[in-house]
Amino acid sequence: MKEANGKDKKNGKKKVIWIVLAVILAVLLIPIPMRLKDGGSLELRAILYEAGFMNQLAEYPETREPAVRKGFHLDVLGHTVIDNTYLVAP
Repeated sequence: MKEANGKDKKNGKKKVIWIVLAVILAVLLIPIPMRLKDGGSLELRAILYEAGFMNQLAEYPETREPAVRKGFHLDVLGHTVIDNTYLVAP
C-alpha cells in the first residue's frame, strides 16, 4: 500500500509541474496585438518576442519625399532576427 500511495504523490507532483510550465510558457509566448495609428501597422508583442507587420507613413532619407514603409520584422529577446521592411512611393 505504501508504494501505491507514493506513486500517486509523485504523479500528482508531476502533473502540477507540467501545469505550471504550461502556464509559464503561455504567458511568455502568447502575444498581445496592438494596432498602431501610423498608417495601419500591426504589432504582436509577447515577453519573449515582438513581431510587426508594417504599413507606416515615412520619408525617403535622401530626398525627404513622402513614402510608405511596408514589410515584416521579428525581434527575439530584443535582437532583430528578421527585418524585411522597405519603402515604396504612396
